[in-house]
Amino acid sequence: MQYFKVTLLFLVVCFAASAQKISHPVELDGIKWVKIKSKSSVKIIGNTGNKLILKVDSSAAAPKEAKGLKLIGTVIANTDIGFYINKEGDVLWLENVRRNGYGDAEIHLPSTINISVIEEGYDDVSVTDMLGEIEVTSKNGGRTKIKKITGPVTINSEYGDIEVAFAKVNQKAPINIISSNGNIDVSLPGNTPVTLGVNTFGGEFYTDFDIQMLNKEEAFKKIAGINLEAKINNGGVLMHLQTATGDVFLRKK
Repeated sequence: MQYFKVTLLFLVVCFAASAQKISHPVELDGIKWVKIKSKSSVKIIGNTGNKLILKVDSSAAAPKEAKGLKLIGTVIANTDIGFYINKEGDVLWLENVRRNGYGDAEIHLPSTINISVIEEGYDDVSVTDMLGEIEVTSKNGGRTKIKKITGPVTINSEYGDIEVAFAKVNQKAPINIISSNGNIDVSLPGNTPVTLGVNTFGGEFYTDFDIQMLNKEEAFKKIAGINLEAKINNGGVLMHLQTATGDVFLRKK
């Protein structure tokens, strides 16, 4: 019994140590865009602060054998946590130089900053509480989940599902959400005015909004798929939802 307790305590301590986060703060004076590239998961959380705080698991730190050496990828890491960070004008570039599965990033930054994320691995992208412009490109099948945002939003995913929940919808710029093979699930406040375009070759379209179809005669004449144009709440910002083989869900919050 005593041996079991000692073993359990050892495992708990090891788990806690592996779960520790390393924080790296970055000043954002004059920055309007943060552009992120990674082969591991990216989690972005908006706040009311004035700095970017990058948090990664302690496992992302370079091994002791690499002391005094530089991590080389498509760029050269200039931090001790495997990331390249550089300011160019009003843009902050942030790239995870580590290979797939290393250096999962949690990024806290002001909610009004514009963000662009390129996910080159097989992991997920998560964005919460952002009020600026959002661009996400997912190249290899990870899930994209975005909530408590206002847009504008542009999302392109090769294989993964996309889920977007708007707190409200910015009416100043179009919204484009495209997945080659995954499902698209979008939630809006019920009173949001939208001019809608839905395209799916092999999937279905489901909604609980009252829609005014603009191309009723042509919408379902295709041999396969749906090509729908419609207004919601008398029309408003353009919203384009497109997937080749997945379903499209548009729902009221």
